Amino acid sequence: GGLRNIIRNPFFRIWQQGTTQIAVPPTTNDAFYMDGYSPRGTAGSGGSPTQEQFIDGNIYKYRFIANSCTSSSLLRTVLEANDVNPYVGIPMCVSIYGSTVALTITYYNSSDTGIGLITAQPMTQIGTTGRYFSTFTLPAGTQIGSTGNERGLAIQFFFNNAQSPLADGTYDLWNPQLETGTTPTAHCGPNFSDDLARNQ
Repeated sequence: GGLRNIIRNPFFRIWQQGTTQIAVPPTTNDAFYMDGYSPRGTAGSGGSPTQEQFIDGNIYKYRFIANSCTSSSLLRTVLEANDVNPYVGIPMCVSIYGSTVALTITYYNSSDTGIGLITAQPMTQIGTTGRYFSTFTLPAGTQIGSTGNERGLAIQFFFNNAQSPLADGTYDLWNPQLETGTTPTAHCGPNFSDDLARNQ
């Protein structure tokens, strides 16, 4: 891929609201704890799941602990239209580390209407590693978002291949990447200070 990682907080190290285990709130979307990401709230997932930061050596992970869920659950991030418009018509590759991850991709058109490109599709595992990837292309000629600071692209990473209901257990995700091309390259991202500034 030519472009290197336009996703926000790609090391999962920015958690300005805290890092300890807390209950997933009932809000369906945008209940942020880790900066730039929100889980599916319990209004959608049911049960009483929790979320926390888990540090594994020098890797920062998002940990979701499912408990009595009645539907699937996921971790969601949204890019602004300004971040997405330059890549309309160009093949893109999204990747993440975890275990049996499924993906939904939605883009927002000039009327700010969400258009689904991929829906709860299992991602492809790279060999025997814990890295998964999928590719997509935003339709050529599409204006993303009515203005540059509107929603542009929503990426949803489903735990356990969008199993519904999600089985009780611990699900970790880490090192997401969004880049041009059809093959994931080595994970990368900004230095800490630049990463923090982008999440203000």
